[in-house]
Amino acid sequence: MSGKISEFSRGVLALERLSHYSSNRQSQRSTDRISNDDASSLFNYIFFRSHRGGSLLSEVIRDYTGCTELNLLRNVRKMHQMCDSRPGISSTVLSLVAGLYSSSNLKSMGFSFGAEQYILAKWKAEKEKFGLSEYQRHVPASTVKISDDIKSKVRQILFEYSNNSSETIESGSQGSANQFEEVRFLTKPKREIFHLLKNRYPGIRLGLSKFYELCPKNFKKSTKRTDVCNICVAGEKVKKQYEMLRRSQVADSTQIARLKESVDEYKVHKMLSSKQRLNFNSQIGRLQGKSCIIITDFKENFKIGGGPVESSRDYYEKPQISDLCFCVISKSGGNVQRRYYNYLSENLSHDSLFAIN
Repeated sequence: MSGKISEFSRGVLALERLSHYSSNRQSQRSTDRISNDDASSLFNYIFFRSHRGGSLLSEVIRDYTGCTELNLLRNVRKMHQMCDSRPGISSTVLSLVAGLYSSSNLKSMGFSFGAEQYILAKWKAEKEKFGLSEYQRHVPASTVKISDDIKSKVRQILFEYSNNSSETIESGSQGSANQFEEVRFLTKPKREIFHLLKNRYPGIRLGLSKFYELCPKNFKKSTKRTDVCNICVAGEKVKKQYEMLRRSQVADSTQIARLKESVDEYKVHKMLSSKQRLNFNSQIGRLQGKSCIIITDFKENFKIGGGPVESSRDYYEKPQISDLCFCVISKSGGNVQRRYYNYLSENLSHDSLFAIN
């Protein structure tokens, strides 16, 4: 009789482990009758205290772990783990089992997810949305091929926030002739220009390091700013002073108002300067055939020819000269060309208006 009880109890436990115990009422009534309504004590005795308990337990576990349902759950769990919590795909994989098992049951089986992901997975299971059509493969920005359009936008914004100069840099050779490009000095740090680019084109896929790589060598950081107007010289200082006083709790309101007025004037000045630069670049872009743009500048009372070491006599006896400079901008074959003509003389009048006329 004890052998029959053991075999019967083993079958009941196997059915319970496979989630069929509650639906088999006859087995449940038989177990309750044999165990005197204490089935858990009967199972505990058979598997953990009886002579054949160890072998029976191993057999039940082997049957349970070998069932098809558990293998499928294990495969879905591994697939869900490999999704690495990606939006869209993790919840879709979880929806395969979320409609059949509760959140606590799935977590006891080794699944790892948040409450929001489980709710979304339940909704997908109810709507039978098991497809991955909305999934887009994640490609890091560093590995995306840079298009010609992005390169053009980078060069355009660098040109916008830079000033021309009389310096040139070798850009390669074509045949036997060396090619040179104009050196342009940036008016803002490259990092700041990068953020301006991202704000202008929010959808652009470009990282800071890749932006640095795309910056042509002829765009350089300005080492010295000359011919700066009085508003530009004082503007940044006034701006910093205004921010400092605005945060202070003991600052004079009249002084803050006066500084704010100066800061607003500086902002308008910078905006007009930016518009003027854009209009100038637009005029260069519209150049055709025989048309050209001529820029003239006059610099007076400076000395040339100095060296790293020179005597006081050579330094003080060096004559002052003036420079009348012309920059001729034209287009040839779609490329912008700049030619510089400098007239250096000790005899030029130190009156720029008279010298130009």
